[in-house]
This record gives sequence, C-alpha cells and structure tokens, in this order.
Amino acid sequence: MQEQAAHRADLTRYRVSGTGGYRSRKLTRIVDTLHFAPSYASRLVQAVDLVTFLYQRLDRPGTDPREAAANERLWSLVASRCYHCWCWDPLAKVA
Repeated sequence: MQEQAAHRADLTRYRVSGTGGYRSRKLTRIVDTLHFAPSYASRLVQAVDLVTFLYQRLDRPGTDPREAAANERLWSLVASRCYHCWCWDPLAKVA
C-alpha cells in the first residue's frame, strides 16, 4: 500500500515538474490517477497480467525449446492486438 502511494506521488511530480535528469520532460499524456486493483477483480486486469507475463517469458526465455515454442504459439494469438512492446523505467540508468 505504501508503494502505491509513492507511485502516485511520483506521477504527480512528473506531471508538474518533469521527470528529472538530462532529458527531463513533463508527462502530459498520462491519466492523472494510477489505479491498483487485484487481478481477480477484473477480467481485463487478468488479461493484461497474462499478456505481460507471456511477453516477459519471451523476453527472458528459458532453456527448454518446448517452452519457447509454446510461448511463441501463445504470443501469436495476441501479437496482432499488441499496440507497443516497450516499458519506460524511470529508475533505469541511461547507457
């Protein structure tokens, strides 16, 4: 619960003052409220959790070729619905 409040405060700060750093930008195109919900409460949240989990499995593949093939088959079912595959990490260091 404490982390959620911190994330909300960060978003407010990024919208008002910018993200900080070398290429600071104000986040003007993000909804003003972050909502945290347990996935069991919403089918849409469950779907996003599933697609995110699958995408991470493809990004960090295991060693079993059968697993990789199964993940690729599953991804082929949702790939056409994927708007983008990128996640901004404000804590990541720029190389």
